[in-house]
Amino acid sequence: MATRYAAFISYRRSADRDLATSLQHGLQVLGKPWYRPRALRVFRDDTDLSANPALWPSLQQAMDDSGHLILLASPGAAESAYVDREVRHWLRHRSPSSIIIALTGGELVWDEHLRRFDPEQTTALPPALWRQTPGPDGTPMLAGIHDDEPRWVDLRGIRDAGPLTLGQPQLLAAVGDIAAPLHRVAKEELLSTHLRRHRQAIRAAGAGGTALAVLLVAAAVATVYALRQSARAEQQAQAAQDQRDIAAAGTLTELAAKVRGSDPVRAMRLGLAAYALHPQPSVGQPLVATTAASRIRAVLAGHDDIVSAAALRPDGQVAATGGSGDQTVTLWDTAAGSRHRALATISGHSGAIIDVAFSPDGKLLATASADTTAMLFDVGDPARPRQLATLAGHTGPATSLAFTSDGRLLAVASADGSAVFWDLADPGTPQRRGAFGNPDTPMLSIAFAPGGRLLAIGAATKNVLLVDVSEPKAARRVAVVTGRSDWAARVAFGPGGRRLAVLGRDGRTNLYDTTDPAAPKKSKTVIDTSSAGLAFSPDGTRLAIGGASGTIDLWRLPDAGDPVKAATLTGHTDAVWDLGFDAAGTAVVSGSADQTAIVWNLDQPADGVAVARLPPRADQITSTALHPDGRTAAVGGADGLTVLYDLSVPSAPTTTATLRGHTGTVTAVRFSPDGRTLLTASDDRTSALWDVSDRAAPRRLSTLSGHTDVVWDAAFAPDGRIAVTASRDRSAALWDVADPARPRRLATLGAHTGSVQSAAFSADGRLLATGSTDQTAAVWDVADPAAPRVVATVPGQPQPVWAVAWTPGGATLAVAGKGMPVLWDLSDPARPQRLTTLQVPRAGVVQLAAGPQPLLAGGAVDGTVAVWDTTTGRPEPLLTIPASAEAVTTVAFDAGSGRLLSGGDDRIVRLWDLTPVRELVSAPSAACAIVGRGLTEQEWAEAGPGVAYRQTCPSAG
Repeated sequence: MATRYAAFISYRRSADRDLATSLQHGLQVLGKPWYRPRALRVFRDDTDLSANPALWPSLQQAMDDSGHLILLASPGAAESAYVDREVRHWLRHRSPSSIIIALTGGELVWDEHLRRFDPEQTTALPPALWRQTPGPDGTPMLAGIHDDEPRWVDLRGIRDAGPLTLGQPQLLAAVGDIAAPLHRVAKEELLSTHLRRHRQAIRAAGAGGTALAVLLVAAAVATVYALRQSARAEQQAQAAQDQRDIAAAGTLTELAAKVRGSDPVRAMRLGLAAYALHPQPSVGQPLVATTAASRIRAVLAGHDDIVSAAALRPDGQVAATGGSGDQTVTLWDTAAGSRHRALATISGHSGAIIDVAFSPDGKLLATASADTTAMLFDVGDPARPRQLATLAGHTGPATSLAFTSDGRLLAVASADGSAVFWDLADPGTPQRRGAFGNPDTPMLSIAFAPGGRLLAIGAATKNVLLVDVSEPKAARRVAVVTGRSDWAARVAFGPGGRRLAVLGRDGRTNLYDTTDPAAPKKSKTVIDTSSAGLAFSPDGTRLAIGGASGTIDLWRLPDAGDPVKAATLTGHTDAVWDLGFDAAGTAVVSGSADQTAIVWNLDQPADGVAVARLPPRADQITSTALHPDGRTAAVGGADGLTVLYDLSVPSAPTTTATLRGHTGTVTAVRFSPDGRTLLTASDDRTSALWDVSDRAAPRRLSTLSGHTDVVWDAAFAPDGRIAVTASRDRSAALWDVADPARPRRLATLGAHTGSVQSAAFSADGRLLATGSTDQTAAVWDVADPAAPRVVATVPGQPQPVWAVAWTPGGATLAVAGKGMPVLWDLSDPARPQRLTTLQVPRAGVVQLAAGPQPLLAGGAVDGTVAVWDTTTGRPEPLLTIPASAEAVTTVAFDAGSGRLLSGGDDRIVRLWDLTPVRELVSAPSAACAIVGRGLTEQEWAEAGPGVAYRQTCPSAG
């Protein structure tokens, strides 16, 4: 949906009024057709907000109705509290990428090495655009833009180059630079169109001669009136269409919510359609929640019939799918974060594709077909697969494939009752090394046990054969697994070959103990789920079973006892035919009769992205922190210890060091912005500074003493030179820690009448918030840390304030205390404004952590972590993560990526990666890369939004 205004101009009135007026006029004229009153609608307020502060709500509404913010940057704008307020409001509701900077004075200096504006040389940006924590050296960084230089246009010197009209080449070029992204066309195309229309107007004006002058004047009057009437009608029509689009978006969003649990793919496509009609955060948020909760990495759509075969390359970066009707195999890019496009289509078979399999090293792909052959392909470059050989000789359909774990032998099974073994020492010329079979027993599925010496054969009988293939030329049967009631349609070995799963045509899965292959024993457990597909995870701890209804059940297989259903994946709308894990067991691909394949992220729980569980502690977890580089976690406990964990391999964290020294519970742990120092607090009334530059050998540098009771919290200022400690003695203290070996107490903050439970610095380091059991949060001006002063006091609900945190934008304070967190606008600290009360599903929040924009997390007493998008103004959580079996006692983000630590009374710390969620918040349309396409015209009509069809994923096809 088009916004009311293409752009909102924010500027310092006293410095840039004339230039802003000319820029507005230029943007409205450039590229304008003769029959329209303006090319773009651009909002520019000509009133000084300081003279009329009552206008602020109308300016807020104008910004909310604008697609871009044009910031006229200058030293004057950098000092203007009103420009800063406008930019802060924008960043709470829009991505920083929608800001276009036009430099009218001062300097903007981009540091290409550090990927940021140089804070020492840049003089034209307001405080709202600076964030201090991400910089490796603690210096400020442009908010929300970490990798690429933002779009900006140099307008300096334009006033001296001539009249401020489009006849001035320099202004025309600058307006073209700014207008191009608003029109979504190249600057050259826009200027060319403008000049062409200008010349046409000149020729038209001269062609009539003086004889038509009087008529032209009369016509001009009529034309102006008609154009005004037309413009008014056009505006009314657009407003009516906008309202229809908003209503249709609501209809689609409601329908998406209804089907989210049963058909998340459809829910995402409905959400994308709603967002296309009304691209506002309030519409994008449900789409983000659905996408993040689905566990779906990619929907692969391209076959025109049943996807009868599917496999993942061992590294999970490429998938192969086979179609039963189109008789082709497609290779897909399935890397996390990619566009999941088709890389290549393999033709050559003349029958349905029944099975596909990658070699253990991922360089070869084998295909089996109903045309009685198997084929071998070199897929070292999956975009250019190359056929190496056709494996012929069967008289019936080739039904199943299996590589040995070393990749040197390939078994091909057939409905003719035989399995043929091919030596792949030279994949270009595979050699037949033997066969095993019985013409009266059509083979349906085969699987090698690890080591490649034992082969299981599922057949169109009630028995499963176990075959010794250590000598392929003399393969022999060693056992028959009996006791089945129907055909053995799928077989799969667990690691070590000690467990065999057999899926029957009746949909029931039996487990067998094959520790002694000569005497397999049936387990007492039977999984009865009306199934059609089967796969073991590589570590043997999980079994994926595809259902006839389109669901996939994940079963956890303990060493002893019955299987436990761990999760059910929903996404397919018809039977699941085939399943395949990657080597790490973190992803699985499924092929379905609904003509799609889906790649699933299995390490992602229902409402978040789980990365790892840290080793459990023997005592209560009380505090956590992530190093700025995201590779180390610090965890404090009731046992007085702080443990450092290496997260270089996130799925396998290891302990690197234990910090000893406190004689009581470690109540807080915080890394300095540069990551070299760790600050810990304790109920032994002290805090400590530790050198952790060598994380394997940390050493205590100093002790911060002086509090007379428990030190509940501690934090570094963004520059790392100042620290704060908060205590039950009703005070907080500011410390000079520029030399952490020689800390110096600067000031005592004594405004509270109760225990000071928490403390947090604002992003620019100028403000400090402290929360207390006296049911208030105090906001301090600490620009001079030796002379702090209270500038605001905000109430609790009323109840003790247990946690405070500044949201990523820097001007909003979150306050929590066993209830619903409240957001306060402190753009003007002297006049705090209550913004909203954040909703929590079931129980109160006792801990808060601000993440990279726009995420805020809260740990609740019911064991959940709520994650809010602070840019939408919506109170409901974006996600609710089931993070602990008991109360969540600590949450912590890293400095930039979006990884989150949570610890609870269950004594387990969990690591979550919310980066995909953060990316979707910034661009909900990124969900197109997951679902592959938007709604078709037929699906759109069935949804009944009541407006004309829109293509919602044009780039996805």
